[in-house]
Amino acid sequence: MTPTPTRIRICLALALPLAVALHGSQDSDPQAVALLTAVAQRLDGIDHRGTLLIVQTSGADTLRTQRLQFWMHFPPAGDSLRVLTHVVRSSGRSGASQKFWHWLYSDGRERQWIYLSGVGKLREIARRRREPLALFDFDELTLSEADIAGMIHTLLPGATDTDAGTTVSPARGILDGLLQIRSVPRKGYRRKGRLRRPATTLLWIDPARLLIRQAESYSTKGSLTKRIVVLRTMQAAGLSWAAELEVQDIRRGTITRITLSDLAVGQEPDLGLFRPRADDH
Repeated sequence: MTPTPTRIRICLALALPLAVALHGSQDSDPQAVALLTAVAQRLDGIDHRGTLLIVQTSGADTLRTQRLQFWMHFPPAGDSLRVLTHVVRSSGRSGASQKFWHWLYSDGRERQWIYLSGVGKLREIARRRREPLALFDFDELTLSEADIAGMIHTLLPGATDTDAGTTVSPARGILDGLLQIRSVPRKGYRRKGRLRRPATTLLWIDPARLLIRQAESYSTKGSLTKRIVVLRTMQAAGLSWAAELEVQDIRRGTITRITLSDLAVGQEPDLGLFRPRADDH
């Protein structure tokens, strides 16, 4: 979401947009950057809430289940805060819940809190100690301005990535008519403070809906390591939303299914939801 990049885990996961800046795109295909920018901008400023059911399996075994209720609010332009997020996470059979708040400032700073119901305390989480809120790290579906500057994007003519030595097989026939973009990190590129290896990411984008339908990650040797597929979409407020995702982690041998429900778009939120506090609400 540009011009100010947004990296909120939940809303970006639902629509799979990438926060892309036009500058910092030297050596990238201008058409690829323009397409990613259009995808990124489509949800900017749209308040929404919903529920995510996340089920992780390995073979016939269900490993873990989570339920996330989330609220997203975009303050007016010019505010020091860019995006406010509130998440209630329920896990396991007990259904015990935890509450999280995430603030993204217009200057790129972030703050995050957790309410520990067991001890009745609210704690701010230091950046170095933060962990993904869900079984799947939704950060894998986002790119910030720094990320786009650290990667080279190319619009590919077809479904064969010859440079990476891999041939991509369309997943469930959804890739027909989609545009494909290859992204490769620049030398020395760091994400989340860690040096990223020069591996390849492939994206398939529906240019009419401005929705990413599939993403694949490859190792430096050209082996597929992860595939993320949008299995089903829904329409709300004139936009397409990813209603069901499947994340195949090849290395771990797991499949994570993410289903969106109770989506509400454009409704005036209760701003009290976004104030971190140590009580039930």
